[in-house]
Amino acid sequence: MSDTYLLEKTIYVIKEQARLLELLKGTTPSTDELIEAIQGSAYRSLYDLTKIASDVSDSEWETKDRDLIKNDPKNGLEILLKRYGWITETTLERKKREILEFVEEVRKRLKDPSPSPNRTLFNEFLHETPFKGELVEDIKDRLERVNQGELPWVEFIEQTLSKLQFIEENASNLNDQLQRRLIKT
Repeated sequence: MSDTYLLEKTIYVIKEQARLLELLKGTTPSTDELIEAIQGSAYRSLYDLTKIASDVSDSEWETKDRDLIKNDPKNGLEILLKRYGWITETTLERKKREILEFVEEVRKRLKDPSPSPNRTLFNEFLHETPFKGELVEDIKDRLERVNQGELPWVEFIEQTLSKLQFIEENASNLNDQLQRRLIKT
């Protein structure tokens, strides 16, 4: 696109922000009016800002680019930044990758080729992992039951591997909130 086009879009965004500042400065709008004005200005600005960003990154602009951010500001922005080539992985993708890496590491440790995996080393691994959350706590709780003699080691391995398989099979369906609950970094 031409410099004229980029200048036109940039001026529009500047005007939109100036209009918003004027509204905020000139009167005392009601809370509803203020929220509506801010949302409208942001939405209209996103329309042109995403066009500018797509042009700068040599990407094809689509109406959904603006809507991604409007509908889900944090995740939408990251999806857009990835689409435009400015980041390689979204937070959601990174968390999915980390969950799957953790699952694979646990699986590897439980399938140790020695006659039986070392519970002490496995326990140390769980306590040293930077990951926290329901998945890790569930494994720790089960391991404590093994240590207390309430759960046989073989059953612990079977139950844990079964849970890991379920998580692995459903990793693509994990939403952001569930990922944060499963593994907190």
